[in-house]
Amino acid sequence: MSYIDSLALRLKRSERFKELVFAPISNRITIEGEHLTIPLMEIQSNALNMFLHGDVGPKGLTDLWLTFPLDNIRKNESSLLMKKRGYAAIKGKVHLHMYSNELGVYSYKFRTSKRKFYKKRGVSQQFRIDRKAFRLQRKKMMK
Repeated sequence: MSYIDSLALRLKRSERFKELVFAPISNRITIEGEHLTIPLMEIQSNALNMFLHGDVGPKGLTDLWLTFPLDNIRKNESSLLMKKRGYAAIKGKVHLHMYSNELGVYSYKFRTSKRKFYKKRGVSQQFRIDRKAFRLQRKKMMK
């Protein structure tokens, strides 16, 4: 059984993963030596949508965040891709934080907030600013 099949069984949505289709991704990734920086990008498929961003590098430099909108759980037409909505438009999210230590051991944690993302980058105040801006964007979209 492949990893995708086991994931589909856990999500109890195996019919979504039978014919997996991805929407085009257009983004710029920065590579500096062994360090890879991925800006926020939306990855869409007919099975589920997610957002990805962070850093990938050698020992102790990997800090990658996968964000899953909670509305992925609802039932949708499995053959159709949803329209791109953008990070700010989605209120309920769960984050998978993948990181490595100095020994190169990878770990992951599920988080309900990205406060650690901002804190590690030394921009803790930006977390509140972004959260407020996202809330205002969602209100404008609802009108």
